[in-house]
Amino acid sequence: MRTKDYIEKPRSSGYRAVHHIVKRDGRLIEVQLRTVLQDAWANQVEEDSRRLSVGYKFGRGEEDVHGYYRVVSDAFSALDYDEELSEELIAAINESYARAAGRLQRPPLEEDS
Repeated sequence: MRTKDYIEKPRSSGYRAVHHIVKRDGRLIEVQLRTVLQDAWANQVEEDSRRLSVGYKFGRGEEDVHGYYRVVSDAFSALDYDEELSEELIAAINESYARAAGRLQRPPLEEDS
């Protein structure tokens, strides 16, 4: 029926995949094609969203975290194309992680009184 190529044009979040919408037995089915790294990235964003109760997958939450997801997506894309990571990209990963790390950690549980 249609194809959305988020590899050629990634979403602003950094999400990358190819989605094919097909019709079978009168039902629309979405088939998502991802590399191993694209799948790991998407699963991590979803896991962080659930674990921290923040809708990162839907664009909610802190910009520092989204910046980190975008730069990791860029790095994974380079690796998918067998490109060497540049010093600038490695520095951007480290800098964005330093800004986002505190937000990506689960807050400690409060002890019952």
